[in-house]
Amino acid sequence: MLESYSMVERDGLLLYPEEIKERFLATGPLPFRDGTRASPEEIWEFMTDEGPRRFPYMFTSNPNSPQRLPYYVDLIGSIKLYYMIISRRFRVEKMRKLGKPLVLVQGGQPLEPYYAADALPLRPGDMTELACYYVAEGLDIRNKDWKKIDIREEGSRTVSMEACHQITTHAAIRNNVVPVDLVAPYTRVRCSDATFLVESHRDSSRKVDCFLVDYPTNYAPDKTWAVEYVAENIRQLIARIDAISGKTTTADDFRRQIGAYNRVRRLARETIEVWRAAPVPPASSVLVYRILALGKDCDGDPVAAEHVLTQLRDEVRERTAVPLKGGELAERPARIFKCGSCIAINFHALDRAGGALVSADDWWSDISTPDVEEEGDIFANYARTTLSAPYDLPTEDRAAWIVDQVRMSRAEGLIFGYQWGCNFQSAVARMVCDIVQKETDIPATTLSLDELGRGESTEQTQNRIAAFVEMLSYAA
Repeated sequence: MLESYSMVERDGLLLYPEEIKERFLATGPLPFRDGTRASPEEIWEFMTDEGPRRFPYMFTSNPNSPQRLPYYVDLIGSIKLYYMIISRRFRVEKMRKLGKPLVLVQGGQPLEPYYAADALPLRPGDMTELACYYVAEGLDIRNKDWKKIDIREEGSRTVSMEACHQITTHAAIRNNVVPVDLVAPYTRVRCSDATFLVESHRDSSRKVDCFLVDYPTNYAPDKTWAVEYVAENIRQLIARIDAISGKTTTADDFRRQIGAYNRVRRLARETIEVWRAAPVPPASSVLVYRILALGKDCDGDPVAAEHVLTQLRDEVRERTAVPLKGGELAERPARIFKCGSCIAINFHALDRAGGALVSADDWWSDISTPDVEEEGDIFANYARTTLSAPYDLPTEDRAAWIVDQVRMSRAEGLIFGYQWGCNFQSAVARMVCDIVQKETDIPATTLSLDELGRGESTEQTQNRIAAFVEMLSYAA
């Protein structure tokens, strides 16, 4: 699909144009991990009728919404991508009825162990969206935000006013808004409050099982003790999930899931490598982030993720061969590399200001690691690979990796964002920016936000992004 089609705006909503319907229907059904398939006709009907009615905050035309659909359809595979995102809440409900445990994960960890144990892993943002399914269905983006703020404020009062605003998810669990079976994140350094927020459930009136997958920091990835330690933690995690579901997960189950995840990561790598090597970015910046997220988390379904990423990779190759730029992008956008955890910023605002995202260190770190070796001790192999993730290395090593990625992506500016309450990312942001500036001579800026989970980004944030991009334009 070489054209970029403008979305139709009606009553404050963005709707897919009828002229792309036949092309979309020709893409075939979307397969899922439970063996079912969604026909393209079913997906089209949902994304043009039921979805906008039930979840208008996803289809809003509000330019201040970082979560909204792009104004242009550059990649027809993005329709299935957004269908996976929006329909995930229904698939979670369906699979929970079949006895699959719902697990809150946090801290950026890979998800193979959870999928291998046939669980439903959700990160805080995904869990908050599930909460909104119960309390904000049918609301516009602003009223949805008020619902989420109510949950967050109650959590802040109950647990801590100083906690990261991922407290929203934990408050929704404590108050039984979302039916979670297990809270089980990794203690990775990218999230300073992961351990604290898990432990906060110990005094909750709603008793929920908790388990921390311990993850060593400031280590050498090739240390034998570190590999053995993480491998044992993964065994315990899977056993903990099995105790809830009554299932017995074997090493071969884990091996098969790792094989599936290797394929997904390879597809995401191939797509992003083609994207950032192109003379002009082929689609809206938000799709870079969505593709990275799909390659890392699979939006709840590795089987569906592989199908969608295959289609997106092929479309990106087609557009970059011409080359064609995304419909929302400037003729010569400033290329931006984004750093920091839990930061999506408003990529639509970035495009509007004349910029374009080329990569993001948190998601790209885990996608770009070598494939997990599928022969031999699968737990040790998995531990060895996840321990090599550059994002979780000591800060100077992480910064050195970012320097390499900045050069390979030909980025012209770096934005390191961090959320209010995140002690770790706020502490290292300036150091990383200084190292990148020294080694590459590109401008780098830090961006402090208080927008975690919000459907509208603030004018202050958008102005700072626009000013940074404008500075890059003057430099060019």
